[in-house]
This record gives sequence, structure tokens and C-alpha cells, in this order.
Amino acid sequence: LTMRGALTKVVPSSRTSVRFALDGEADSSSLLSGFKSDFKNAISSDSCNIRALLQIAAEFLDSGDLEGASDMYTKVIDVDATNAQALSNRAVVFSSLGRIKEARQDFKKAAEINPNDTNVLLNWAC
Repeated sequence: LTMRGALTKVVPSSRTSVRFALDGEADSSSLLSGFKSDFKNAISSDSCNIRALLQIAAEFLDSGDLEGASDMYTKVIDVDATNAQALSNRAVVFSSLGRIKEARQDFKKAAEINPNDTNVLLNWAC
């Protein structure tokens, strides 16, 4: 991945990825576009790049495209069936789409893989 601008600080994110604040980046939409392009390039050169797939799924979520996010999480799970993060996130998406049976199955799998993950357990309980 390429970086644009100079790294000034790490900004905590609600996801496992880290967002960076960059000097000299006046237009946040161009920064986002650049990151999307970088991640898509990473996927085109390595379709099993889980980090890139998870980031693209997060971008779909941020833009409100639940089906796109679901597709990306499914790709992660196809590569790594034990990725509890992807299972849990896809379960949340399924729940939002009204696909409750599928959401419960994913929450159950995620809880079996990572039984101490309180986020999985709390979401599954809802």
C-alpha cells in the first residue's frame, strides 16, 4: 500500500483497522479514494489479502452498501473460515438485512472460534 502525505498521528477507529491523520491532505475524499484504490490494487494482486478485504468491507459499510459488505466478508470467510471478525461482522450485516437465521449461524461460529469475545457474545444475545 502506498501512503500519501506524512504520518502525523494514529487515530483510533471503531474497527480493528487503524486510520491515519496525514499532513498536507486537504481533501479527505481524495484520501479515501486513494485508500480504496490502494486496497483494490492489493486485492487484484492477491485475492486472499484478508486485511484488504476487511477494509473494503468496512468501506462498503460506511457507504451504506450492506450487500457489498456482506460479499466482502464472505470472501474473507472463503479464504479463512476461522476469521471470527469476519463472521461476527457479517452476522451484524445479515441481522441488519433481516437475515436472522444466517446471522445466528455466523454469531455461533464466531463464538465457537473466539468464546471470550464480548462483542460477539453481546451481539449474538440481541
